[in-house]
Amino acid sequence: TRAKKNGIILQTFNSAHSFIEKKNSISKDSIIYIDSELGIVKGEDVALTLHLEGFLNISMTSGHPPEKFKEFHFLRSVISKAAPF
Repeated sequence: TRAKKNGIILQTFNSAHSFIEKKNSISKDSIIYIDSELGIVKGEDVALTLHLEGFLNISMTSGHPPEKFKEFHFLRSVISKAAPF
């Protein structure tokens, strides 16, 4: 609702698998927010895979401190789980 009110087109996915199924129809320069805690798979692993496939604007959302993700230099940012818009 907040995205729509701010004129932002937002596409959400309920799992990493559902995103991966659609990734070929998503622009490589789209802004992507990935939760660190995805259940069986870690958001960090998904982010790395997407980065290696050419996605450029990946941010990690997490309740963990940003320092936990400092080795992931390709991340655009590490933010809280609050909507950034």
